[in-house]
Amino acid sequence: MSDSSGAIHDPFGIDIDIMRALKENDRARIDEYQKHVTESKFFPEEKVWQFKADLAFPCATQNELDQDDAKMLIDNGCIAIVEGANMPTTPKAKSLFQNKNLLFAPDKAANAGGVAVSALEMQQNASLQSCSFSEVDQQLKPLCPPSTKTTNTSRKNTNVPKTTFSERMSPVSCESPTPSTPTV
Repeated sequence: MSDSSGAIHDPFGIDIDIMRALKENDRARIDEYQKHVTESKFFPEEKVWQFKADLAFPCATQNELDQDDAKMLIDNGCIAIVEGANMPTTPKAKSLFQNKNLLFAPDKAANAGGVAVSALEMQQNASLQSCSFSEVDQQLKPLCPPSTKTTNTSRKNTNVPKTTFSERMSPVSCESPTPSTPTV
């Protein structure tokens, strides 16, 4: 796991309860984790992609996962990448994942809810309104992409690689305009 100060590695896996308390309650930097888990090690100003992992979740900034990072993930046995930020993976990195037939969930599919909620929040703030969780949830549902079940079933009926299928199934492409969102 990482933040803007660097990466933390726990050979036994990140203890989510400790990390949640540090980040959400204490608003601490990620290096504080090693005070609670002595087996962990902090790597200042380094990326997290160097560590062995089954899954990778680039969730910070645009282009944070580049070609060199993709090679490290592949070499370390990563089997799936799920984008949680807007365009966190460079085109060259995506190409490497596709060539290795890794599972790849692009931002517009994996993070569609986050992007839509952000747009709803901006509209809400601009209109000086406040909505409950259930109101936002109701506005979000029609904006979400097809279900995973539909995507997986449809992909099995094609010869399209897994890494590009979700791109085609996603309702919004990088080239097309964003669908309009309901007024909050």
